[in-house]
Amino acid sequence: MKKPVGGAFQNNHHGHHMLGPMQKLDFPMHRFDPREEVDVCIVGIGSAGGVLLQRLARAGLHVVGIEAGPFWDTERDWVSDEADSSKLYWTDLRITGGQNPLTLDANNSGRGVGGGSVHWAGFTPRLHPSDFHVLSSDGMGADWPMTYEEIRPYYELLEKESPVSGPSYHPWG
Repeated sequence: MKKPVGGAFQNNHHGHHMLGPMQKLDFPMHRFDPREEVDVCIVGIGSAGGVLLQRLARAGLHVVGIEAGPFWDTERDWVSDEADSSKLYWTDLRITGGQNPLTLDANNSGRGVGGGSVHWAGFTPRLHPSDFHVLSSDGMGADWPMTYEEIRPYYELLEKESPVSGPSYHPWG
């Protein structure tokens, strides 16, 4: 492929992140002065943190998000094979807190805006309806306290809020 789908990339101007031609932000990102007071600070702009940040901002709160990694350009930086994806993974040493801290293995999540969704390049399969009743059906594991049909509207809402990839029909989920 000689150029990306949707056209050529624009140069990065003035040190700001430039989105590829297929990405867009409906509203410009507000940059707070370091002395300006905010209502909420979210550390970690993964799938959950990003959606929470967006919802709080839409509700009128002044919010800021802090992320350890970069704002990846999905058209330029993400690839579809695992070998070339290593730059997206969070491989730094990380240890959980508490009385019994655990060392997290390398490559257990993505690094950058998107968090875990970076790690699996935005591919987000749904659980299969049979996954909700494996104990009843297969005699192992545990049944979920809800059915696929009960959780389906939340899948649909999340897929609208956080555009993810994957085929519309995925036989495994």
